[in-house]
Amino acid sequence: MIKMSHLLVCGSTALMLAGCATSGSDDSSADPTASPEMPVLLQVRSGGGIAGMGPPIGEVPAVSLYADGRLITPGPQILIYPPPALPSVQLQRIGADRAEALAGQAVAAGVRPDTDFGDPRTPDATTTWITVNSAGTEATVAITALREADADDPDLTAAQQAARQEVKALVRELEGLPTAESLPEPEPYQPGEIAVLVRPHTPGSPDPASPAPVRAWPGPALPGSEPPGSEPPGENWTGCVIADGSDVERIRSAAEDASTMTAWTWQGQAWQVGIRPLLPDESRCADLSM
Repeated sequence: MIKMSHLLVCGSTALMLAGCATSGSDDSSADPTASPEMPVLLQVRSGGGIAGMGPPIGEVPAVSLYADGRLITPGPQILIYPPPALPSVQLQRIGADRAEALAGQAVAAGVRPDTDFGDPRTPDATTTWITVNSAGTEATVAITALREADADDPDLTAAQQAARQEVKALVRELEGLPTAESLPEPEPYQPGEIAVLVRPHTPGSPDPASPAPVRAWPGPALPGSEPPGSEPPGENWTGCVIADGSDVERIRSAAEDASTMTAWTWQGQAWQVGIRPLLPDESRCADLSM
């Protein structure tokens, strides 16, 4: 494939690179990753379509909202191929009361097991998974073609169309929180741990005319001992390892100018890796899957 030029830069390089930095703080004395069991109040993931059946485990969910008011979302992206190895992830503190209210709003909007969203016959449509934890009860809904189906799709009843419009408005509001004028500005999310998804590197792929650069891997042993978790066809990760402590900083430094296509060598073998910051409710590779 032909390398694309920098068409658009939506954020600073510092924000992009901080996605896998060492642990930060909720305030001057608290570590934002100090509570790995922090429950998710509301989470939105997307996937499927041409790419496969489920949400890609290597991608940060579109929205992750926690009981203490932390909102974690993908940050500004640089439009370049291949993408940078370090994902841009941002943290926004919207307050526990606002977080709880949004969870209740999601339930009121229809994020409940008994809501019928229908199943339009839209080719290669993506699926949107929404999980809400409100009043001690957790529910997940999977909505096919939430973004692609027309409001008057003939495969949907009037009630199904109305239910979809409610949830679509909810998702728009959630995804718009990082730019809402009434809320604090997002900052780089700085996890204390990252998951490294691993698969063997095939020389000359995906573009034999532009072989990927090769680097020495600076982190824990590859391919790792943990299974990568369930994943849709097409990702084919074969291993996973959690990096913490000083490994996080070494990986961040080595990957600053690397891409997702960079080949990393460990004990004479080349690997391709996906770097995924762990979220506050995640502590192992299996947590990356739903």
